[in-house]
Amino acid sequence: MQTGHIIQALSATVLLLAVPSVHGQASVTADDFCVRVQQLLAGTRMLPDSNTVYTDYEAFRASKTAVRPLTSHQFVLPEPGTANSPMRVSCKIKTPDHLNAEYGPGTANDKGLGCIDINRDTARRVYAALDPDEKAGARIASTSLVFEPDISTFMGSSWVGEFPIAWTGPDGRLHLQAKVLRVDWDNVWLSWAPDRLRGALYCHLVAPEYLRRLVLGAATAPVRGE
Repeated sequence: MQTGHIIQALSATVLLLAVPSVHGQASVTADDFCVRVQQLLAGTRMLPDSNTVYTDYEAFRASKTAVRPLTSHQFVLPEPGTANSPMRVSCKIKTPDHLNAEYGPGTANDKGLGCIDINRDTARRVYAALDPDEKAGARIASTSLVFEPDISTFMGSSWVGEFPIAWTGPDGRLHLQAKVLRVDWDNVWLSWAPDRLRGALYCHLVAPEYLRRLVLGAATAPVRGE
């Protein structure tokens, strides 16, 4: 049963790392969202051969990435009460050390980035894409965002568990939360794991559309106490 669709990666001459923000572009979760996440977190110009976009979360949960050919996987969770307004984007990609082990040293450059840094990049792009009227009427200033440290796990059963992606703190500031699963290929403590589970880097991330709605006051994050 087909549960999604596969997009072929763009030519390797196209560097998503350098794509500038333009109005509207940052507010759409494109089908190659996780392609860019792979490049950013692995510090690589290498593009996945394909990025599978799932429409069924159970199928996404069961999926595993491959290093050759390089694949990534993507699922978009809609905002409650909507059919197609993204709230969370989930990506399954490969760790930098696995790319280097498979394709040679220098393929990837691990700069120590985490899922939190993708949320930061999404926020930067969302604010940059606002037009002058939207910027003037924004309910949340970029300087008031709080990026919470990643919730970290190396167990798939924990990674798929529910958690708040965004909330309003007692001080009225918007908090953004990401969740990461990382099993480095060279991690000696996890060398017992099957090869299909090693070299895994998974992120749950805030969707650009949801952050944009929060910033403009079209949506409200739940209030959460200390």
